[in-house]
Amino acid sequence: MSTLLDFQLVQRTYDRQVTTFSAQAANQREIDYVRKTIATVKTADDLMKDYRLYSFVMKAFGLGDQIPYRALIKQVIEGGTDDPQSVANRMTDKTYADLADALHLSKDDAAGPGLTDPKEIEALIGRFVTSGIEADQGDSNVGVRLAMYFQRKAPGITSWYQVLGDKALSEVVRTAFRIPQATAAMDIDRQKEMLERRMPIVDLKDPRKLQALLQRFTIFYDMDQGTTAAQVPNLLVPRNSAPQIISFDPATLAAATKVRLR
Repeated sequence: MSTLLDFQLVQRTYDRQVTTFSAQAANQREIDYVRKTIATVKTADDLMKDYRLYSFVMKAFGLGDQIPYRALIKQVIEGGTDDPQSVANRMTDKTYADLADALHLSKDDAAGPGLTDPKEIEALIGRFVTSGIEADQGDSNVGVRLAMYFQRKAPGITSWYQVLGDKALSEVVRTAFRIPQATAAMDIDRQKEMLERRMPIVDLKDPRKLQALLQRFTIFYDMDQGTTAAQVPNLLVPRNSAPQIISFDPATLAAATKVRLR
């Protein structure tokens, strides 16, 4: 199936996937462990000493590939976000600030309240499930994972700088807007202006316009990956006949769907 159809299928079956992912034995064990132990963590050191909890938290925030960088993550957590010059606030990716805010931890000499609110604990678990589903989708189609990630992050995006500072988010918009990868070397203000000319950042809050953007991305993603044909179900067959597939050139499909951002 094409990335577009894969993405649409994931959207239609998402609730079922949440149930399935959460019920898997390995995932259920980790979720149960977090529910039992996360409230006992009061400092960044407490978290670092429990590798199981630490890994869970990092995966929940989509930072699984950053697990080895424990010293940096400790600085992010300990510095919090109150100080504009803290490590978390100086990171372009707001995920680090979200991480620092969510855990309510602090330095060793002043233990923080920690994560004790049941609603916040369930929110952390929800993040873990969502990130896990995205990762699973990425195993079969990276384009679907990118689209899901962008869709999840979009409501919190307030500036194109946030997009440009996130490799995955910037890949989605460059692909959708047909912006060459080479522009990543340009001055970041010029890149921001380039994106503003194509779409006001506020449009990401509009579900219809966001969906149109992601449709463009999935179609052009297949083109850029060298997919020779985007496949769509043929609905014009007798009811009792076996399913059939019609193939279109991706450029033709993009034109036929008339995906518009405005």
